[in-house]
Amino acid sequence: YGATVEMALERWFTEKFATDHPEIIDQVRHWMHSNDRNIYPEIYRVLAFGDQALASEIPKIRCPTLIMTCTDDVGSPPDMARRMAQAIPGAELAIVPELRHMGLMEAPSAINEILISFLAA
Repeated sequence: YGATVEMALERWFTEKFATDHPEIIDQVRHWMHSNDRNIYPEIYRVLAFGDQALASEIPKIRCPTLIMTCTDDVGSPPDMARRMAQAIPGAELAIVPELRHMGLMEAPSAINEILISFLAA
């Protein structure tokens, strides 16, 4: 379990952020270790196969939609975000450069700027 947590942290945060902010990495590590370990097999099953089950529902979305990911997010990669945005009528796509899965924690101002712009439109 501990190795899984460490692998997730490496996928979620850039090396620079992890080096510059070890206290935040430790806090997220603590959060992860505080979770109920019995639910992890189900979570990983959903992450591995859940998007396939929901893919046919995506084109049915009719509300204003923003699809956002980061260039270096291997869990929610830009290609996946592009496909989702193309499948939703009128969806906007934002791909934040040089960040991984936890871009919001690394660059909250950049992420918030995108969100505020979308919400103001």
